Amino acid sequence: MKEIVVDFRRTQSDHSPLNINRSNVEIIKSTKFLGVRLAEDLTWSLNTSSITKKAQQRLYFLRRLRKAHFPPLILTTFYRAS
Repeated sequence: MKEIVVDFRRTQSDHSPLNINRSNVEIIKSTKFLGVRLAEDLTWSLNTSSITKKAQQRLYFLRRLRKAHFPPLILTTFYRAS
């Protein structure tokens, strides 16, 4: 079983360790939940940068294929597959 804690409170204070079944629960700064990156400060910057990075990686390969003069049908297939 995996448990994590993301503290969304505005005031940051030290908390005593949380234990479940004598096991410490990890306190983290951000996590991915249902495809959305959640950060402790509740801003969209982490989620936006994650989506941007993923899109840039996929578009890079499409640009390379286009420069290699692949037919549009192949480019469309690669776009839909990614």
